[in-house]
Amino acid sequence: MLETNTIAKVADRYRHRGYDVTVSPTGTAVPQFLGDFEPDLIATKGDESVVVRVTTRRQLVSDPRVAFAAEELSAKSGWRLDVVVEGEDAPWADRVTESAEPTLIQIGAMIQSARRLIGLGETDAACLIGWAAIEAAMRAIAANNAVPLERKTPALILKQLYAVGLLSREEYDSLEEAMGVRNAVAHGLKPSELNSDAARMVINSADRLLASLSRTAA
Repeated sequence: MLETNTIAKVADRYRHRGYDVTVSPTGTAVPQFLGDFEPDLIATKGDESVVVRVTTRRQLVSDPRVAFAAEELSAKSGWRLDVVVEGEDAPWADRVTESAEPTLIQIGAMIQSARRLIGLGETDAACLIGWAAIEAAMRAIAANNAVPLERKTPALILKQLYAVGLLSREEYDSLEEAMGVRNAVAHGLKPSELNSDAARMVINSADRLLASLSRTAA
């Protein structure tokens, strides 16, 4: 669990953006459709209601209730789930966040590079570059649809896009599987399913996201 003062700081950020905030809501303050999911905050502004989970990256990956809450909230008009990643394991140092986002053409070039690597038998590298294209495309989709991101972690962005209805359940599951393959490779592991088919699955997921972006930009 994160410290109370960490949650309080997140609550202040929402208040500064004009929200009325309830910290650690209980009882009737928590919508019944959330079941046993316990929000850290509920923020409201006009017709907008936000259920907020404040967590660490490690806790986020292992908490199945976040996906449940995302699915429930995606079906409720005026509601959304924000997952705020805090703590010492929060990623994206300042020098990374200051880097420029790639264009659609550059994302497409990443995908083509990954395909060429598969042809050379370099499935590990193909997965990494393919996932880089997925991350870039997901951030672009979030930006194009004004989806707020407190932290740009892949797991967070994936859950946020699903929560607001920009990804179907099938797309979410496919991207989550692709993320698992990428994470194993990035940490020097060899997942048993890693082969050219797994690498193509990652690349095909990137292709679908890029196609969605291209349609929006047209």
